[in-house]
Amino acid sequence: MKIPTSLTSAVRSTLLGSLALTAFGSLAALAQEAAPAVADAAAAAAPTVNKGDTAWMMISSVLVLFMIVPGLALFYGGLVRAKNVLSVLMQCTGIAAVVMIIWVFYGYSFAFGGGTSPYWGGLGKIFLSGVTPASVAATFTKGVGIPEYVFICFQMTFAAITPALIIGAFAERIKFSATILFVILWVTFVYFPIAHMVWDSNGLIYGWGALDFAGGTVVHINAGIAGLVGALVIGKRAGLGRDMMAPHSMPLTMIGASILWVGWFGFNAGSALEANGIATLAMINTFTATAGAIVAWVVIEALARKTASMLGAASGVVAGLVAVTPAAGTIGPVGAILLGAIASIICYYMVAVVKPKLGYDDSLDVFGVHGIGGIIGAIGTGFFTSTALGGVGYAEGVTMGAQVFVQIKAVLVTLVWSGIGSLILYKIVDVVAALEPTFGGINLEDIKAPECFDVEEILRARMNIPVFHDDQHGTAIIVAAAILNGMELAGKDLSKVKIVASGAGAAALACLNLLVKLGANRKNIWVCDLDGVVYDGRNTLMDRWKSVYAQKTDARVLADVIGGADVFLGLSAAGVLKPELLKQMAPNPLIMALANPNPEIMPEEARAARPDAMICTGRSDFPNQVNNVLCFPYIFRGALDCGARAINEEMKMAAVKAIAALAREEPSDVAARAYSGETPTFGPNYLIPSPFDPRLILRIAPAVAKAAMETGVADRPIEDFEVYLDKLNRFVFRSGLIMKPIFTAARTAEKKRVIYSDGEDERVLRAAQVVLEEGTAIPTLIGRPQVIETRLKRYGLKIKLGTDFDIINPEDDPRYRDYVDLLVNLTGRRGTTPEVARTMVRASGTVIAALAIMRGEADAMICGLEGRFERHLRNVDQIIGKLEGIRNFSALSLLISQRGVLFLTDTYVSIDPTAEEIAEKTVLAANEIRRFGIEPKAALLSHSNFGSRDSESAAKMRAASEILRSKAPDLEQDGEMHGDSALSEILRERVLPHSRLSGEANLLVFPNLDAANITLNVVKTVTDALHVGPILLGAAKPVHILTPSVTSRGIVNMTALAVVEASQRLE
Repeated sequence: MKIPTSLTSAVRSTLLGSLALTAFGSLAALAQEAAPAVADAAAAAAPTVNKGDTAWMMISSVLVLFMIVPGLALFYGGLVRAKNVLSVLMQCTGIAAVVMIIWVFYGYSFAFGGGTSPYWGGLGKIFLSGVTPASVAATFTKGVGIPEYVFICFQMTFAAITPALIIGAFAERIKFSATILFVILWVTFVYFPIAHMVWDSNGLIYGWGALDFAGGTVVHINAGIAGLVGALVIGKRAGLGRDMMAPHSMPLTMIGASILWVGWFGFNAGSALEANGIATLAMINTFTATAGAIVAWVVIEALARKTASMLGAASGVVAGLVAVTPAAGTIGPVGAILLGAIASIICYYMVAVVKPKLGYDDSLDVFGVHGIGGIIGAIGTGFFTSTALGGVGYAEGVTMGAQVFVQIKAVLVTLVWSGIGSLILYKIVDVVAALEPTFGGINLEDIKAPECFDVEEILRARMNIPVFHDDQHGTAIIVAAAILNGMELAGKDLSKVKIVASGAGAAALACLNLLVKLGANRKNIWVCDLDGVVYDGRNTLMDRWKSVYAQKTDARVLADVIGGADVFLGLSAAGVLKPELLKQMAPNPLIMALANPNPEIMPEEARAARPDAMICTGRSDFPNQVNNVLCFPYIFRGALDCGARAINEEMKMAAVKAIAALAREEPSDVAARAYSGETPTFGPNYLIPSPFDPRLILRIAPAVAKAAMETGVADRPIEDFEVYLDKLNRFVFRSGLIMKPIFTAARTAEKKRVIYSDGEDERVLRAAQVVLEEGTAIPTLIGRPQVIETRLKRYGLKIKLGTDFDIINPEDDPRYRDYVDLLVNLTGRRGTTPEVARTMVRASGTVIAALAIMRGEADAMICGLEGRFERHLRNVDQIIGKLEGIRNFSALSLLISQRGVLFLTDTYVSIDPTAEEIAEKTVLAANEIRRFGIEPKAALLSHSNFGSRDSESAAKMRAASEILRSKAPDLEQDGEMHGDSALSEILRERVLPHSRLSGEANLLVFPNLDAANITLNVVKTVTDALHVGPILLGAAKPVHILTPSVTSRGIVNMTALAVVEASQRLE
């Protein structure tokens, strides 16, 4: 390792670490010794609370807090380089805040929770359970106590300052997020257990009789070894030994050191828990030990370097404070002087000689002063507590040798526990932090202006990956697309239109900046915010980004500038644009009222004032919804696919133009289905596409990628855009995206009543909650009300029986006789007697659901979560029956995998269908597939590949294909063929170059049930595909029989499909 040439840095680091750690140690130790007293007091008579002691402990707690913020923060801040001052200040402050919260949540309990374990305090005080203003913590005087809240606060400051000390070891080279993650883990698995072991009456080290008055082991040794491990794991600072790394401000360091020294009296003397003689002993020892250490450091520094320094004196302060911390209440003042001097000399040697020779980079000498000083102090306590050396003496029967041995054991346990624990935790944090370079891009969310501009500017300068603030640029892209199309409809030139903006936050300014890039004239843009019009010379609520749009004008409010405006851009608050102001705008105005949840003006109010207005909002219940989802995923897709190093203005403008162009396109069949069957056309109510238009990715991603390539920011240029577009087409129909057209149509469907035969099942209850929240369906559940209500409570579901959904109680429903009579009427000639009918209605939810549909009480039904598929199908056949002209039912299964989308039929019904039945099933399946917005391509499968084998099965599939040619000439299909030929056009062309099937098949038709069902389950498992279905085809009413393995989400998917089917059927 490289050895630093300057010892000044080492001495500086020593001073910083020592001073802070010393303060922590004393305070923590004293607080710890109170913990057993609390337990003892609880067992005995309640102690008397002394107001003077309480006031003293409150002052001591505040003094230790003062040591952390601003004391330690300023001390460390002066020792680092100027560029890192704010980072260190933020780390100290953030650590203190986080640890205080953790201490209240579980830290106090882990350390002093009353548990009997020698390693942790248990969960007895979790969230300060049982602590009240009347709770008392005993002190060291029998019958005297202090409020437990004071004891908790006192100990909390120890817990907060200890990890803050650690960061001095690796200052200037670790990020804030990584620091906080490490601190959370470290206090949980290292500090709290050590505090319990040393200070709790049940603790391991406490039981040995080790002396630690104010935290030499818990605070200083603990933090020192953790700092050393961190310095070794993280590595050296960049430029160490080459760049100047001297303290940037010794006055700042001296101020911080002074605050630490003053606060240390709360740390050490406060550990007595009373304002008594022990507190005064700790107080004078804090004076004398520190004085002895300062003199010793200054003398040895003068002898070694021919001159003494302020940094050396400050380092001596910290070394003395650290050393006396464990001994403050047990040694005499003279012994304290000697202990401070000895520790100071050894610490000087560690930071000035040992550290440079070993070459590790303990930035502020946390280990060299706090760790070593803490070790000297802890072991020295065993010597100087002796009455022969002026101390208070040992426990009865304990000799100096025995006490020193116990002290050494305590030091070793702390070194091992903290060293190994810290090493493991550093490695964990290191792994997490190392993930950063794997990020493909960064999306910034919810950062307000003007900070968001600074953050984005800094990240873009430092990172070679796309950085995108969606709240700014996502909104800006959609707004710009709408304005481009709005101006085209109105026949206006963007460079000449007047734009008035209400709101000047991140999104509003980003919108205006992008519009200027697209051709808007800055002189024609007027901005209003909370202080009114942004005018030249205004000095309130101004920043460099907003001032770009300042106008030389006497106008001061929105009403002064709205006249003659062509575009109103609202990103402010509800009700800002009054109808009377709207009337002053130019002909055919475009209103972008984007405040949420209530826009600047409601669309109906705007139309009443100006029938010629074009209106966009941020809400989905009105046309022209400005939703960031229109572009955010797809702009990143284009950027990442070409390896873009940034998202520049050209890429954003490409996205704007792609979105605007898509709205002007002739809608395809796929797009029409995405809009619930409606065919939108370009006009005032359709300026921008729907967020669910599956073509968005197909237009935006390629446009963005091309712009990135043309502007030179693409590291992996796309070579073949046709191949790229094909991959994007595949992506459109992957995962849940395939269901979006179905859900969109379901939300606006008229027939939404869906009945579930297994209404008591948890999956059905959870699905009912989802479909109600999403507005997909109106559920009716078949089940016992008391069971349903009990399970709703058990699963924490919010829906209410009788309020949100209805039920049919199979044990007691007033419609029971009507159901029985109807069942007899429908199936009486098939062997169903009245007695059998009564039993079926009582025992089968499927029967009840089917009868409810026939009575018009529901529009669709879902069943099959329990029992056999055939039994449910038999009941459906008997009660509901088949569509007119249909030979038999069939089942269609949809598999959604990483590869794409695949439909299979018939997977559950016909064991060995005829050629005519296969052709019928294929037509039914093709019609169902079109409901998803997908054009079916059917492959009729066989062991024969276009006549390669003559068999009954192959002949059947060939015959079915010929039947389809005549009965469904518009359906793209072919067969018989192998499965690989169906999925690979290359393989198929080798066998039959002129096949009627092009590309890959998406509907596989099987010759029998064995082949279909086996393929379904094997492919589903091997590819980890999502199964949607089985979708029952051919029933006279919308019915779907699911399987016992279906998930709650699967039920939701099938519910949406059933609703759409019910609404689209012609009765």
